[in-house]
Amino acid sequence: MLLLTKPVAIISRLCLVAFLFISCEVQCHSFKDEKRLYTFITEEAEPGIRPVLDQTRSINISVLPALIELKELNAKDQTLKTSMALFLWWKQDLLRWNESDFGGADKITLNSRQVWTPDIIFHNRIDYGQTLSNDADKSFKVTLFADGRVVWIIGGQLETSCTVDVSWYPFDNQTCIVEISKMSLSDREMQLIPAEEFVLTEAVGSNSEWTIHDSPIYRNDHHADKSYLEVHIVLTRKPLSYIINTIIPVFILSFMNVLSFKIPLQSGERISYSVSLFLSFMVLLTMISDSIPNVSSQVSMLQLFVTLQLAFGAVVTSLSIALVKVSFAEKDNKKSSKGCLKELCTMKSKTCDCNESEEERNRKRNDGAQGMILGLSR
Repeated sequence: MLLLTKPVAIISRLCLVAFLFISCEVQCHSFKDEKRLYTFITEEAEPGIRPVLDQTRSINISVLPALIELKELNAKDQTLKTSMALFLWWKQDLLRWNESDFGGADKITLNSRQVWTPDIIFHNRIDYGQTLSNDADKSFKVTLFADGRVVWIIGGQLETSCTVDVSWYPFDNQTCIVEISKMSLSDREMQLIPAEEFVLTEAVGSNSEWTIHDSPIYRNDHHADKSYLEVHIVLTRKPLSYIINTIIPVFILSFMNVLSFKIPLQSGERISYSVSLFLSFMVLLTMISDSIPNVSSQVSMLQLFVTLQLAFGAVVTSLSIALVKVSFAEKDNKKSSKGCLKELCTMKSKTCDCNESEEERNRKRNDGAQGMILGLSR
């Protein structure tokens, strides 16, 4: 049995080597083949000319955006910071070859400066210009296939403008639009075609403030001979932090604002209590105003509610001051009225009654005179 197994193992190994040799003869290509293919491509390529035989025909560019990271949506500056990649592929007529002529090589990877690439721009990019295919993006490689297909994957950090609607802050949804267009070519020369209906978001990690609700891609043909793609990134805010830090304190202070009328006027603390609540609402209103954009067309419901509570707090403080003033005025009036009554009673006891008759007054005078005489005689 041992003698039989050894020849079988040797034969299987020889068969494997022969299979690899034959497959390498068919599919593998050497360094010289790669070099000959590279020379062929670089000699035939014209980076400044669209790679189509009929120059009156448009070249279709399939575009698939992929969202890598959602960094920040700054509501105050109305900007969206993301990391995005673009998968671009198209078919060209000029750079094609037979795989058998180059040792079976079916593709080659080149520098994007060596072949024609589409001039893609972002209309609403604000960080460093609108151009995507600039010198930095030229460092991304282009893959050419023998049948004429070209694949170009580019990307990086992106900061775009985003109109923020704060009407239902912090229970709001925001739709940020990223516009992908052509710099100089018209639709008769190049067409941008969305490869999918939605943006790829599988690589996006979790964000502490926002969740991606939807990400459709639309083609906008409103501009004559200058269509572009719109990437809609629909974000939903996570409101838990705002509920704990803003909304709950606002309702607690609103309830305490009403309780100020339960404080007795005699304690003398009603005014200080009302002023403290008023200042607390001022601080909350400042915090909310600092976190949302200052626009006149939209007003946050939360900001409006805090402003109304601030106005109510001002009314409560004014009423507290008025009630304290009236209370002390009544006390002063009572004291003064009691003093006047005492003085009047004293004066009445010292003066005679105006209703006494003339005989009674004469009798009192005679009694007084007799008393004086008796006092002198003694």
